Amino acid sequence: MFKELMCPRCEESLRNVINAMCEGYAIHEIICDDDGIPSNFRFLEVNCAFEEITGLNRDEILGKTVKDIYPNITSSWIEIYGRVALTGEPVYFENYFELLDKYFRVSVFTPQKGKFITLFMEITELKKTEEIMKKHKLLFECAQDAVLYVRDDGMVIDANDSACKLYGYTYEELLRLNIHDIRHFSMKPYFEHQMLQADEGGTVFESVHVRKDGTDFAVEVSAKGTIIGSEKVRIHIIRDIAERKLAEEKIIYLANHDSLTGIPNRAFLMQELTRALDLADRGQYKLSLLLFDIDKFKQVNDVYGHQAGDVVLKTVAARIKAVIRSVDTVARLGGDEFIIILPMFKDKSEILTIINRMFETLNEPIIFNNVNLYVHISVGIGIYPDDALDKESLIKYADTAMYEAKKESGNTYSF
Repeated sequence: MFKELMCPRCEESLRNVINAMCEGYAIHEIICDDDGIPSNFRFLEVNCAFEEITGLNRDEILGKTVKDIYPNITSSWIEIYGRVALTGEPVYFENYFELLDKYFRVSVFTPQKGKFITLFMEITELKKTEEIMKKHKLLFECAQDAVLYVRDDGMVIDANDSACKLYGYTYEELLRLNIHDIRHFSMKPYFEHQMLQADEGGTVFESVHVRKDGTDFAVEVSAKGTIIGSEKVRIHIIRDIAERKLAEEKIIYLANHDSLTGIPNRAFLMQELTRALDLADRGQYKLSLLLFDIDKFKQVNDVYGHQAGDVVLKTVAARIKAVIRSVDTVARLGGDEFIIILPMFKDKSEILTIINRMFETLNEPIIFNNVNLYVHISVGIGIYPDDALDKESLIKYADTAMYEAKKESGNTYSF
């Protein structure tokens, strides 16, 4: 076939060039039916790359038709090649050849009527990559979470629409930012370690980010390093968790606070007392525990109803909280019993100053349904480590002291 197309002196050089090509090369002869319609084609010559790409042996296919080799070949291939062979118009296309399960990029032209040459290369991996990229692009653009591609120096190089909406920037504005521009300054000490973890296989962490308008919000970031081309980049998938954090904080608050009075509950009190005693040991200072209840509280409930009792409990809690020190903790132990933790007091006179403020604030009547309710309390005082060396014993001693105080007329205390 080379001799038919080229002069003899060029034949050997052409054969060497064609066999050195990376592209598959084949010369074919079109075969038409009685109506002159292309129905088959014959292999006249192929190069080494053709054999390698298709897995066909040159000596076994030359002179044979494509239907001899691929009886089930689809007619579209024959139609395309026939049109080129008969009209002389070259074509360039990409197509999937199902019999080899491969994608090809093909150039077809005719050296003379009735014959055609195909130059082709396999692009299966390229097509698979394109499909993956299409899916990635679809996920990238449709993702509800913000997605940022960040260069190793921190510059943002790509962002999806969700990221623009989340931060309040346009796409162009985001591409002019460094990742540090959208992270809260308080998060800077953690950045280097987080990015090291991202590069070592990926990491998920919580952080605080900042919108264009300056507002900050909690986020969960999934970060992973990768190589695109020759450049190291990190993919950051960012989820706004502000509502989740608020819900978590609410759950924690409800677990640690009394639902009626809003002050810490017994569970939080016991944790805080453990912590306070530990700090007292380390700081080598004393701690005082005040346990008090409301005198004749049952009578309030019996005479005015439980709604009045609830008003009294809430008012007492609020007034006591207002007069103790910022370092002190008041909690509802249960029923009408309350405990106050007084860390780092100087002497008993400081305790008495706080107790007198408590008595004074409760001298004001509590108004319920236009009725003035006057409330007195009895206070028992335990001192650590003078009276007890653990929280249970300290509460017990304060409770005993409180019942001693109750023997008086009200608004009294007992060490």
